[in-house]
Amino acid sequence: AKNKKLYVGGQDELGYLSADESGTLNYHSLTNLIPEAFKSFSDVWKIFVIGEEVYFCSQRAVFVLRDNQIQVIPPNDRFENFFESRGRLYIQDVSDGLLILDQGKLNPIAGSEQFGDSRIAAILPFKKEEELIVTANQGLFLMKGQDIQSWQIQTSSFLENNEAYSAIKLADGRIAIGTTQNGLLIIN
Repeated sequence: AKNKKLYVGGQDELGYLSADESGTLNYHSLTNLIPEAFKSFSDVWKIFVIGEEVYFCSQRAVFVLRDNQIQVIPPNDRFENFFESRGRLYIQDVSDGLLILDQGKLNPIAGSEQFGDSRIAAILPFKKEEELIVTANQGLFLMKGQDIQSWQIQTSSFLENNEAYSAIKLADGRIAIGTTQNGLLIIN
């Protein structure tokens, strides 16, 4: 992060590493800031630094660190995956579909129920005001605001049959999509 801290998470543990004067990294736990009822959260899957806030994401809660305090955002059921795109945090909840975190509250994204129990593998910035949604087995979707539409391209059937697991936007603008069954797909 800009404050030169390396935020880390583990099983029922979260905190940061910072260097002392000699350059030695020291670990500082932040679990003491978590209310007792939420201290058993299992693994931290992803961590995002967005503006002045740090988001520690687990299936059982998202922990928002700001000004040395932690806000806990629990799921209705269980969080499935987490994504940052253009400074916004998107969360897939098993029962509520795709949600966006706005001012500490989770708001559902209309139309995301079409994903059902299909895992979303990635959400990436696409065109000016669009996000690309990569699903595990339903292919690609374009989201503009609250409008989500299927994006059928030449490789759609490949993606529907080979379980996309991750995706990133490359420096040249192409999209790399990793699959669990048949390698890496790069699209322009």
